[in-house]
Amino acid sequence: MVLISDPDLTWAKNTTAFLAERNLKSDIVTNGKDCQLSLYKHKYSAIILDIDTNNHPGLVVLKYLRLNYPGTKVILTFKDKERFREINLSSEDLKKIGVSDHLIKPYTFEKLMKSIEGENPLDAWKKVSVNEVAKED
Repeated sequence: MVLISDPDLTWAKNTTAFLAERNLKSDIVTNGKDCQLSLYKHKYSAIILDIDTNNHPGLVVLKYLRLNYPGTKVILTFKDKERFREINLSSEDLKKIGVSDHLIKPYTFEKLMKSIEGENPLDAWKKVSVNEVAKED
């Protein structure tokens, strides 16, 4: 089950319709307070969290998630590249604060599915660096 927290209700409904086609159930909330309440009441495998969620901003909700539901996958979304630059955090910084992946709108639903499902274990070996192999020896 996936929770979508996005102030853009049209985008959230389109995302829900796409996920339903893939047999994934989802809930929609449009603000951070309702997001935290849904997280408290239900178990989600992933949350698609817009940085600009109102009434408890996205980063506050992210902190709540990390403290209370550390196993939940968080996909942080941004309305555009400029908004991503404004927060002044790199992809690595986002990972350190608990973001599994980040997407910049308009992203494709295929990218979203890849973020939700995670990396294919059969493809993971391709990302192993030479340094990681040397450490194991």
